[in-house]
Amino acid sequence: MMRTRIEAWLLKQLADRMARHANMVELIPKYSLGKSVALDRCEIEEIEKIWKPISSKIDLRYWMVYKGMFPFSALLTPDDIYVRSMVRVLNPMRKCYCMQNKNMYPILYKDIRMPATWVNCIDGVCYDSSNCLLPKSHIYSWIIKNSDNPRVILKPSADTCSGNGVEILNLHDELACNAIIQKAGDNFVIQELLSQSEATKRFNPSSLNTFRVNTLNINGLITVENIMFRHGRGDSPVDNAGAGGICVGFDPDGKVVGKAIDAKLNEYDKTIFGDSYKSVNIPELKSICAVAMAAHQEYLPMMCHAAWDFALDSENTPVLIEVNLG
Repeated sequence: MMRTRIEAWLLKQLADRMARHANMVELIPKYSLGKSVALDRCEIEEIEKIWKPISSKIDLRYWMVYKGMFPFSALLTPDDIYVRSMVRVLNPMRKCYCMQNKNMYPILYKDIRMPATWVNCIDGVCYDSSNCLLPKSHIYSWIIKNSDNPRVILKPSADTCSGNGVEILNLHDELACNAIIQKAGDNFVIQELLSQSEATKRFNPSSLNTFRVNTLNINGLITVENIMFRHGRGDSPVDNAGAGGICVGFDPDGKVVGKAIDAKLNEYDKTIFGDSYKSVNIPELKSICAVAMAAHQEYLPMMCHAAWDFALDSENTPVLIEVNLG
């Protein structure tokens, strides 16, 4: 009994800490931009009717920020309530940690198209693509021997977000590659640099531009609830808004919904190739949604929410980049 109470208390402390972090990362920077709009009494009552049964702490600034850009909806899910009160019910931590570790992808999701993995480093132990031990000092020479591509990508495999730690390795520069590998820590993957579809490459050629597809599993029924396309800007190798990229919503048929915005809530009407975002259509998104729902059913039936990152390769085939469960 005492152990159960201590575990519950520790979990609450962790959830509250993550909620405060979500506010700091997601809400405060947006609220400080001064674009929020005040809520009226009816809107506040509508919010409280929906969210009070879930959380006693409601930060109305979430709805104020997004009311400044979109039609008001009390159904907006604030980040702090999601991480404090919802995600641990949908995806218990003890189940999701290993399932979203990139080192496990080749084992767990082997029937889904993914970028070829050249090296897995797990707790400081490195393996090649055949799962043979590979000394860290031999990584560069092994990749040079086996890869036809002059560049590969290194990513942290756990406990990271927003493209932090992602590095492009130019295999023509041995010293620089070895320096990046030594600096990468004990948990990372090195993968092929994917050649992406012209349908997504045109938004920004230097970054791999991806679709965040959120699937929900309630009582065995799996649905797509939200789709966000993210693309980088300039010479950025990553696509997410936290690194300066742009995100825009899509429906499952491949049509844009909503507005194209960056992390500072700046709006963008036109793409770099001159078309209005509202006119963009990517019909291949239907196949991405189909793969995401099938993958949730087959590989993650114990999870209620999965946030999949998919790219389209040069032949318009869906490619799994990562899945987020926490």
